[in-house]
Amino acid sequence: MDLWDAGKLEETPDLRGVPCYGGLDLGSTSDFTAFVLAFPFDGGVFVKPYFWLPETPRRRDERMTAQLDAWARIGHIKRTPGNAVDYDQVLDDIVKLGQQFSIKELAGDPWNAAQALQQLTSEGFSVIEFRQGFASMAGPTKHFMDLLANRKFYHDGNPVLRWMAGNAAGETDTHSNLKVSKKKSTEKVDGIVATIMGIGRLMLANDGGELDIRII
Repeated sequence: MDLWDAGKLEETPDLRGVPCYGGLDLGSTSDFTAFVLAFPFDGGVFVKPYFWLPETPRRRDERMTAQLDAWARIGHIKRTPGNAVDYDQVLDDIVKLGQQFSIKELAGDPWNAAQALQQLTSEGFSVIEFRQGFASMAGPTKHFMDLLANRKFYHDGNPVLRWMAGNAAGETDTHSNLKVSKKKSTEKVDGIVATIMGIGRLMLANDGGELDIRII
């Protein structure tokens, strides 16, 4: 985790007005939802994550439950009432973030989230379908790894995102394409998946790609 920790900034930069790109991983209603904004910063990328978790999430060991509760108390995780994430609350929070930051695009996997993405479109966001297969994730994952290796990946030290980075495990296909695997990872990695999605759209924008295309 040395490369990860090297990217922590002592002070969060003023990002108001800076064009950014969001990755949304709604995941299961009984567990984490992650939204990560990717900003161009100092020749690399700065990411700002947001997490939601139900008040009564799926069962974990006592130590992990205590850690999640501690993160929630200091504001790194937003709890929603009940045993499922309140998607209406998530969408409302994202709308408020859209008023705070210049979100050019919001990328999300339509699997089990098509209605939420449609609602965000109706709120005025440019929403891109971004599936989590190798074809979509391989390029952004490589770019993410390159940013880490070259110490051009920056963050505010969010402990939930750091925990997820430590959980992440890779998976390759027959062509050696790499993506983060939810099946092989030791615990939750939703924030890293959302990070890579946001970076993917930012990467395309920097390459002069057509921003209205859908990545399938």
